[in-house]
Amino acid sequence: GSVPFLKDEADLKDPAKVERLKKAQYNFKTEKWRQVTKGGRELISYCLRAHPGSRYTARDCLTHLRNSWLPLTSAPASPPSPPAAGAPSRRKRIDSVMLTGFRNFSEFSALKRKVLMTMAYTMDKEGMEDLEDLFVSLDTNNEGTISVGELRKALEGRVGEEEISDTFRGMDYDQSGQIHYKEFLAAALESRNLVTEERLLEAFDRMDSDNTGLISRENLRGMMGKDWDENVVNEMMGGKGDEGIDFRTFLRVMEEGGGA
Repeated sequence: GSVPFLKDEADLKDPAKVERLKKAQYNFKTEKWRQVTKGGRELISYCLRAHPGSRYTARDCLTHLRNSWLPLTSAPASPPSPPAAGAPSRRKRIDSVMLTGFRNFSEFSALKRKVLMTMAYTMDKEGMEDLEDLFVSLDTNNEGTISVGELRKALEGRVGEEEISDTFRGMDYDQSGQIHYKEFLAAALESRNLVTEERLLEAFDRMDSDNTGLISRENLRGMMGKDWDENVVNEMMGGKGDEGIDFRTFLRVMEEGGGA
């Protein structure tokens, strides 16, 4: 194999290469990457994110493989038989509480959405089997993501087309046109009462990467990497300038859903 950034000591003296390392800038344009599937490249991208708080852990990789790849490799040659008459459907359902949570996610402040995404990437996944099962059930194409068509099918007859589109756009945090598992999880956390003070403290500590007791503008810059947007960060900071966000303010934002 080969390393994605600095290959040897000489590269350490190249400012451009060092800057690419700091910002986790790379591409898959070389010849050898043409033989790697889209799913393989996507997994590597998750593992090479600049900020540790949003980078895949070993557990995340296993979950990704289970949700994205194993259903494809283990799929039967012929379609599975339908359930016997009178048997309960194996398809999971988005309940009304979760649907409300999905709607609310798009209306939260930029900071609260970032915190929920951080939690989705870092929190212990124990006890989340029902959410994993629901995600796999909604991903009818076994692609490891939920498309707007799959969400529409899941909500058919319950909400209108415009609301489905708005909900999908709100959950699609990275605006990729697909809902990935971490985005799905972030949008579902509050509806499943998984946003505890203990987990919030863990998320705060991860975002406060220099251990100052405050989430600073530079902390947010590090988390956003190449997606840095001054206007979004100003919204996250809530007019605090360079003062930083303390844990009390952080908790208030998470309770109210607004800015700092």
